[in-house]
Amino acid sequence: MPFSALERMEADQMRGQILSKQALVHDPAVPDPPEGRLTIRRWYHIAVALPTGMHLHTARGLTTRRFIEAVLWAAKKDATWPQLPSSHGNYQSVSQRFDRWVRLDLWSVVIMQLEGDRRVPALERMVASRRAVLARRTARRASSGKPVAEPLPG
Repeated sequence: MPFSALERMEADQMRGQILSKQALVHDPAVPDPPEGRLTIRRWYHIAVALPTGMHLHTARGLTTRRFIEAVLWAAKKDATWPQLPSSHGNYQSVSQRFDRWVRLDLWSVVIMQLEGDRRVPALERMVASRRAVLARRTARRASSGKPVAEPLPG
């Protein structure tokens, strides 16, 4: 997938700097990109913190960066998955991957890297809500005698 003009511009800016810790620290004076986009600095911190291989493309070509941006958009707008614009990918794929990340507790890693971002409280509510739904579903399956695919962490 080709880079957007914004991504190319950010990459050119980053190339002109030495990637020191100071260069990668989020500047709160800089507003968040529109539509839930991640800056290169934010994405760098998230990608480095994720387990190996989690920042790769999926089978359908949705990059992890684009997936996280889609979830941030949904959290910011308090939107349902079907309301997700097609520019953020297939809403069913995003929803399934979101659930998988909730089960694996990967959102805590992302939230930690997004510290100070005003979208974090909405993302935390979204994750907590989905975790509760998945826990109820798991408990219901366990009590009915059906096999439970994946236990929820903690």
